[in-house]
Amino acid sequence: MSTKTRIRVPAKIENQMKQWRQGLIPLPTAYVDFHLELAEASLEELKKQGVIVHNDYMAEDGHGDGMKFLHAIVEQKDGKLSKIKWGDYQHWMAKCESGGWASFRI
Repeated sequence: MSTKTRIRVPAKIENQMKQWRQGLIPLPTAYVDFHLELAEASLEELKKQGVIVHNDYMAEDGHGDGMKFLHAIVEQKDGKLSKIKWGDYQHWMAKCESGGWASFRI
C-alpha cells in the first residue's frame, strides 16, 4: 500500500483530530480505527506477496499521547524476520537492527 496515494481521513474524524490536538477532547478512537482498517488491508496484501505474519498486535507509538498502531512480526520470502508497524503515514516501517525505523520493503 505504500506506493498508493494516501487515503484521506473522513472530514468528521479530521475535525475530531483538530479538537484533540488542541486538547479539547480525548484521542478519537475513530482515528485509530480508520488507520487500523488500512493496516489490516495492507497486511493482507503483504500475505498475498508471500510474507508470513507470525504475530500482529496493537501498541502505543511511544509518544505518551495514547495513539496506537498495528505492529507485526513478519517473515519475508528469504526467511528474514522483521518487526513492522503501520502509522498514520499510511505505510509500513521496519525496525532497523541499528535502532530506529525505515520504510519496509519486501
